[in-house]
Amino acid sequence: DRMPMLARAEAEGRIRGDITIVPWANPIGRAQYHFGEHQGRFHLGTRNNFNRGFPLLAAPDASLLPDTRLGTPDQRLKIRLLQLSLGHNIVLDLHCDDEGLPYL
Repeated sequence: DRMPMLARAEAEGRIRGDITIVPWANPIGRAQYHFGEHQGRFHLGTRNNFNRGFPLLAAPDASLLPDTRLGTPDQRLKIRLLQLSLGHNIVLDLHCDDEGLPYL
């Protein structure tokens, strides 16, 4: 089990509500390398930052989101992440690393 503390909290009834975990929220950026250097934060074609420029919603309503069939792959990814966040009271964006210190 990769998340033993979370599994234990759930087994003990300490989790109130639902938790959605997205292990790699930016698979496009994770796969981007240029001359052997990881370039994950920025789109290689447009230089747009994957962590910025999400659609702004007037209310937490999925019908207000743009059509996921339209736009560039990074735009569609942002829309999908917004869809996953709707209905949650708290959204944590923990920038993690295979070699970084664990948050939890």
